Amino acid sequence: MSAIIVIEGTDGTGKATQSQALHQRLTANGFSTQIISFPRYDGPFGPEIKRYLKRQLDLDAFAAAQLYAADRLDALDQIKQAINNNDFVIFDRYVSSNLAHQGARVIDQSERQALYKKIIKLEYHHNRLAQPDHTVILSLPEEQIQTLIRNRNPNGDLDKHEADSNYLIRTASCYDELQKLGFLGNTSKINCAPNNQMLTVEIISQLIYDQINYLIKSYSATN
Repeated sequence: MSAIIVIEGTDGTGKATQSQALHQRLTANGFSTQIISFPRYDGPFGPEIKRYLKRQLDLDAFAAAQLYAADRLDALDQIKQAINNNDFVIFDRYVSSNLAHQGARVIDQSERQALYKKIIKLEYHHNRLAQPDHTVILSLPEEQIQTLIRNRNPNGDLDKHEADSNYLIRTASCYDELQKLGFLGNTSKINCAPNNQMLTVEIISQLIYDQINYLIKSYSATN
């Protein structure tokens, strides 16, 4: 059985880059490793997710959460195979993304926390997704996120999340709230731009590795 690591953060924080870097390092150290990324735009729910992000589909927070959850449920066999056949499985976004991104749409605290519980019940209990062993949240100041998103999309082709700076700020706050509430399990938050100075990919990669090193030692000791 695999150890499950989730790389999280708002848009523009480098989740895909760091997931790939961790995959390469674990593989170089002799561990079998697989990355699974969500959402799967090429999956059966991809077209609807794209419509939602392009503002062509109007969904409330829980309906949107159900759409993203359906994408993961459709990948359940792939997830199970990855867990059974590898030492480590790295998720580039997972249930925690659904919690933070949909939570950011709900201003009232009690309603938002009730939404968290509904999503957790849906994904982990009803859909029976495996829960992560450790979640790493990549954090950046809002100005840095906007700069990275603009550089990544020079033509200004931004989805509904990327285009709303207030939404990105609220999403980052939701990750903090989820961590404080204990809804994400073992969690580390990494500030990728201390004093507003962006760390290199290599330094961030090392910080992530340091945070999950206990899992590596534990897995090595028991296998």
